[in-house]
Amino acid sequence: MFDFSPSRPALCRRRALHATGLTAAFALFLLGLPARAQNPEDNPIPDEDTPAVPAPTQPDTPTQPVPAQPASPAQPGKTVPAQPSANTQPPGQKPPVAPPVSSGNPNEKVTITRGQLDQILQQQAELQRQIDELKRGGATGTGSSPTGSGTTGVGNTGSATDGTSGNGTAATGSGSGTPTSTPASGSNRALLLPDISFIGQAVGLLSNDKRDERRSTLRLSEGEIGIQGYVYPGVKADAFIVGSPTEKQAFQLEETYLTFLGVRPGLNIYVGRKFAPFGRTGEQHNHSWLYARQLLPRQNLVAAEALLGDGVNVRYTRPFGKLYTQADFGIFSGDGAGTLNTSGANNTFDPTNPFGSDVPTGTGASYIRRFYNSRLYAALPVGTDGEFALGASYARGQSALNGSNGDQVGSGTTAISGFDGTYRRYLSGGRRILARAEYFGYRPGSGLPTSNASGYYGLLNYRFRPDADLGLLLERSGFPQAPGQHENALSLIYTKQFTEQFYARLHATHGDRPGKGGFNELFLQFVFGLGPHTHSLE
Repeated sequence: MFDFSPSRPALCRRRALHATGLTAAFALFLLGLPARAQNPEDNPIPDEDTPAVPAPTQPDTPTQPVPAQPASPAQPGKTVPAQPSANTQPPGQKPPVAPPVSSGNPNEKVTITRGQLDQILQQQAELQRQIDELKRGGATGTGSSPTGSGTTGVGNTGSATDGTSGNGTAATGSGSGTPTSTPASGSNRALLLPDISFIGQAVGLLSNDKRDERRSTLRLSEGEIGIQGYVYPGVKADAFIVGSPTEKQAFQLEETYLTFLGVRPGLNIYVGRKFAPFGRTGEQHNHSWLYARQLLPRQNLVAAEALLGDGVNVRYTRPFGKLYTQADFGIFSGDGAGTLNTSGANNTFDPTNPFGSDVPTGTGASYIRRFYNSRLYAALPVGTDGEFALGASYARGQSALNGSNGDQVGSGTTAISGFDGTYRRYLSGGRRILARAEYFGYRPGSGLPTSNASGYYGLLNYRFRPDADLGLLLERSGFPQAPGQHENALSLIYTKQFTEQFYARLHATHGDRPGKGGFNELFLQFVFGLGPHTHSLE
């Protein structure tokens, strides 16, 4: 039989902590300190008034009242609580010690012995030590996600405050999508219940490109359930279950991994299924983007959302004076082959019609087996309220492409690279300016029916109020399966943060793409969250 009861050491710790808490609360009451305000629902329901039952008397205790004894000369003026008649002791016998009864007056004086006071103070100090230890253990990360240092504006509750999971904390407080600090040894976080949350997205689209099946609709595009917590001191578990009703996709595990914090000073290890840290926003979930859809160069050259795989990632962070540096190296198994538009009985690819009747979309890296990923990141504060950061990413592995009927049409080695730069400055009144540019390159090996391709984007975002921002986005991207063809787009983005758990966004785009010059799109996005893992905007 399996024994699911808590271990004896854990049970003892719980009982000790509970007893210590009761003793400290009693001590604070005796000392006349104000108690913390409580929820009225926590108060017990009062019973009906019943007559008090006198304490049992000693056999030799007289039933009649005995005149009060005079105060001892050695203790002049000492206040002695009045005792009931039934408990009055005969002359020469010391009365029993009874717990003081509060009259409800906070200024009431209560007399206790020096030994009792010392014992209470010792227990209070022990309780404070345990509280400090729990706080140190909790500082390693918040429920979401991931810890971020310094929240800015409305909506920053735990995830990366720079909107870029996986990039570290610089002097100005830019966040990290994954925790990098080390918990205190002996942390009790592993004994707590996990953080459970839900994030939903609804997206509508108006477009004059009739090839887009999403146009003129408003749908629940994705739902995400997050379960996060500590499974052992210094070991954090994250699981994200995602479903997409729009794509008729059942709920499945998108990310599930363990984080081993502080294996060595500055060294964390991630094991499981997760987004590989490629690019500035490589580990970021789509509800934290500053735009309503994926960036075109990332979508066409890297992946529809992120490089996803099962494996191990090692992260090392180290400051050099004011310079913050972070290095990642990972080995993953790819998530699956990409798809090419093919036709005919031989499942052949026609370069003159690479997209068929669909909206143009690149193949991405399409890793199917082992691939290697690395990223270097450095951030330097600029003045007291600014930051400049640079990053470089590289991935290489085995890729494959399938035709429209699912049969493989090519395989080979693919390498992708990325370079990014970000400048951020925080202003008074919760305002913030962010400027970012990023370049992506795609290089296929022999055996793949694709060619070299590249793309880039530039983003300027201004938060003019703590709950609202405007963005300007310029994009250009090539297609690996269509040499010489590009997609260009210019977007204006407005985001309104209503609460920490709810925001709405308008994303208007004008551009040119193969098969449709001068296309126009308008995205309407609603994102809402319940629980600790909420969306955090940069």
